[in-house]
Amino acid sequence: MAAMRMISSVSLPILVIIATLISATAPAQEESEDRGLVAAQIVQQIRDIAKTHFAAGRRNKAIELLSEAAGEHPSSADLWFDLGVVLLVDRNYDAARDAFQKTIALNPSHADAYLNLGVLALHTKDLDRAEEMFTKALALKPDWVHARLNLAGLHVKRGKIPEALQGYKAVLAANPGCTVARFNIAQCYLENGDWNSAAEAYREIVQQDPGAFRAHLELASLYRTRLNKPEIALYHYYKVVETVKTGPVAESARKAIEQIGKN
Repeated sequence: MAAMRMISSVSLPILVIIATLISATAPAQEESEDRGLVAAQIVQQIRDIAKTHFAAGRRNKAIELLSEAAGEHPSSADLWFDLGVVLLVDRNYDAARDAFQKTIALNPSHADAYLNLGVLALHTKDLDRAEEMFTKALALKPDWVHARLNLAGLHVKRGKIPEALQGYKAVLAANPGCTVARFNIAQCYLENGDWNSAAEAYREIVQQDPGAFRAHLELASLYRTRLNKPEIALYHYYKVVETVKTGPVAESARKAIEQIGKN
């Protein structure tokens, strides 16, 4: 908690000085506003330090700092949210849930808190709760890509492929460059056994990014094993080798090229 003590020792005298100066020259409302501004600055300093700890892998330090800060500033939704995120990554699900719920109690429009509650529910295999939270996040931010992707992924988990496709296509409509959505659309078609539509989806990916070797690899496999077009499969295997050059993926593609050549 050295970081927390450092912030307090530097910032609290400023609070006293400002309060003294304002009380002699300004109404109580202005004093309150300035106190709130300084408190917000302190909270932001704490969040920044916690994020530095988190980025450096010092999750325990971040949790300790944010927990104490949230106790001292219990009306800060941002502190509770940051604490919830670190606890979620640390797999302390009960404490993370409590932090996110406190975030929402303070700020009912905090879409990120709903999204993370949905992710938490996925981890604890509460799929109904996950769907509820993702849906609430989308109600607050209808065009939010992350929320739509998570909800569509949840539909895949539940075997609701048409709903998943609808979700991924909605992402693409708003963000035509979202490769993640395109890959997942292709995977949905594969789940349904719709080989031609899957191939079309992968073709759209390589048209957008000719170096997308994973899409080339999927196309090669589809044309070789499902669509019975080995000559097109060869083309995509060559594109994999051309893009990746070395490593297990390139080696596997070379072996496939040799086997197709023998047939």
